[in-house]
Amino acid sequence: MIHIPSMVRDRVEILFPVATVPGTSDTLATLVKVSNGVAAGGATSIPVAAGKILRVQSVEITMRNSAASQGRVTVTLRSNPAGATVLGSQSLGQWEVSSQANVVGQCETIVVALPEGYEFSGTMTLGLSFASTVGTEITSAIMRGYEYTTPSAALR
Repeated sequence: MIHIPSMVRDRVEILFPVATVPGTSDTLATLVKVSNGVAAGGATSIPVAAGKILRVQSVEITMRNSAASQGRVTVTLRSNPAGATVLGSQSLGQWEVSSQANVVGQCETIVVALPEGYEFSGTMTLGLSFASTVGTEITSAIMRGYEYTTPSAALR
């Protein structure tokens, strides 16, 4: 009997820990990549592990007013096919979270399911940029997915 290896997958979460949005102009966020529970150092540009494909399946964004003003945060997923992700990198998706009232502590969360996923491989990198209307919104974001390898072409 011939044994055909299956895909090997590592659970990945890319986090923007709870923090004040950098400001009203679009700014790259420092993200932390967590693979199988092990956190890497913070970076604004997240690379794909060597020899793997990263598939992002969902994005979750939470925003809380820290002042008595109606806040709104715009989060943009960016990617660069070769090199570090920068503000001018291609936008793959953009989402807004806004509060419904001018109340300190008002909190809103959105979850964006990506059933087909966004896939990144090779030298591709990704990052998140944030902009806000007030500049005092407390925000967190998490991208969930996995990195995987596929069997070599000879084994398929």
